[in-house]
Amino acid sequence: MTRTNGGAVRWLIGLVGLGSLLNAGWMLLFPQQWYAYVPADVPDYGPYNAHLVKDLGSAFLAIGLMLVWAWRDARLRLVFTLMPCIFYGVHALIHVHDTGFGLVEAHHWAVDLPLTYLPAALLVGV
Repeated sequence: MTRTNGGAVRWLIGLVGLGSLLNAGWMLLFPQQWYAYVPADVPDYGPYNAHLVKDLGSAFLAIGLMLVWAWRDARLRLVFTLMPCIFYGVHALIHVHDTGFGLVEAHHWAVDLPLTYLPAALLVGV
């Protein structure tokens, strides 16, 4: 990480971290509302399961906290960005698999772009 892009990298990490925390809060506090209204057509992947939504919400909480910590502490930035990178990357690959093999309709390429593929690309890119 160079001095010229360090600020941009830091803010991208913070932005993804904040988004993760907001998503986690919604998932943990209002799981049924999240399932029905998150702009990702989640019902296409299966019936509502409050426990599963809350489990995933706890993962987003941990990831968000790690990224916010990475945003704040340059010494830990690389280490604290690695696990979120793995989470978001594998999460995106699962969506690629499901859409690519027709387990969900092709419109998921576009639907999953802003909240699944973009955060993964940003974190892997930084």
